[in-house]
Parts: sequence; structure tokens; C-alpha cells
Amino acid sequence: YLNEKELDAYYQKAAHPAGRIYLQINNLDQPMNRLYSDCICNAFAMLDMLQDIQEDFKRNRVYLPLTLQKKFKLKLAHDQFEQFNQNWQAFKHYWTKKIDQKLLQGIGIMHTPSVRFNFQMRVLVATGLHLNQKLKKSKNPFKNNKMTLIDWGVVLIKGMMIK
Repeated sequence: YLNEKELDAYYQKAAHPAGRIYLQINNLDQPMNRLYSDCICNAFAMLDMLQDIQEDFKRNRVYLPLTLQKKFKLKLAHDQFEQFNQNWQAFKHYWTKKIDQKLLQGIGIMHTPSVRFNFQMRVLVATGLHLNQKLKKSKNPFKNNKMTLIDWGVVLIKGMMIK
């Protein structure tokens, strides 16, 4: 992708439909809910991209826009993934901040008439925030940062507390 706008267009085709189908299944397909859903779907696609950069690179799939590669002076090479340098750290900070923003922009979806749906969305957003926090703290987000059983327990509790 040349820039973030092109990447966003990809998310519209690849990530947004999943959220919109879920809204339809729950009879909650309304314009504001679609906007909230799109934000959450973007955030999860962004999380996935960050976690899977190394694996995607091995498969000749590069989602990281060229403008960001240049801005942060990132080199996509096998040895770069082992040495998570300052440029990658700066990119990680930028990207995880954007993920938090997207998740928080989607938080309004938790205020529908459906108690079950609201709880599911609380857990989903809490999962995104928790996973993003793990990536922020990680010295190298390309290494194993998957959710553990303990993480899922924490997310469930946090999900119940999100308002």
C-alpha cells in the first residue's frame, strides 16, 4: 500500500464486512452502529497487521504502507524483525496509539438496546485494548504476544467494567 488511505480502503473491504454482518445478525444495522463497528474492525485489523508483519513478510504480503516505511525509516528484511530497533519502536508507538483511538471511537457501540450484544462488544473492546497494551509493553511485538488464559480472565473482568 502506498499510504494509510489505501490501507483504510483495504480495511473497508476486508475488515468492515465482518462487523456489518454481525450488526445485521443482531438487528442493529444502523448508520452510527456501522461507524462504531468499522472503528473496532479497523483496530483489530491494525493489531493483526502489527503482530503478523514478520509472518506476512515471509509470505510476500506487506500491508505496511510505503509512506510509513519511509517516515519511520523501516527496513523490511528478515534480520530487522529479530532486532527491534528504535525506528520500529517509534512506529510501534505511533501504531498502537492509533489502535487505541480506533477502539475508543468504537466504544459507542456498547449502548444498544441488546444487553447480550453490549456485553459481547465490551469484551471485544476490552480484548483489543488489552492486546494493544501487551504490544505497547513488548520489546518486540513480532514475537509471541498472543493472549493467554490469564489474559482472557482479565479481559472478561475488564469487559464487565467498561461503561
